[in-house]
This record gives sequence, C-alpha cells and structure tokens, in this order.
Amino acid sequence: MLKKDKLVGAIVYYDGQHNDARMNIALAFTAARMGANIANHCNVIELIHENISGEKKIIRGVKCFDRYRSIFKKKENFVLLY
Repeated sequence: MLKKDKLVGAIVYYDGQHNDARMNIALAFTAARMGANIANHCNVIELIHENISGEKKIIRGVKCFDRYRSIFKKKENFVLLY
C-alpha cells in the first residue's frame, strides 16, 4: 500500500489496442445512413473553385476518379478524407 503522508501525486494510465479499420467502417455506415455519399478507391483529379474576389477562391467541390464507377463530380457539402 502507498503511504498517504508521502504521496505527492499520481497518474492514471490506460493501455490498449484500437481497431481503426472497424471504426472507419462504422463511421462510413453512419454517414451513409445520414445521407452521405460514400466512395472508396477514389483519386481527386481536380478541385472545383469558386472565385470570390480578385485572387481569392473557395473550394466548392471535387472531380474524382473512382476505379469502379469512372469519373464523377461532387459539388455539394462534402468532406474529403485522406
């Protein structure tokens, strides 16, 4: 047992493993249930910009190449994970 009169601090440490592949699949399924479009094996070919003023641009979409569905564009709300 520890002697409380000489104890000046403590730390709680948890160690473990995490299955990130399973978490990513669960995240993708949840996003799909909420209405998201899910694509795998995609490469971004082009970013679709909107000119704001002068040289300022905002990315409004992406043009992707999907190995299984050829080329598609996405110009709505999107999140790009890499």
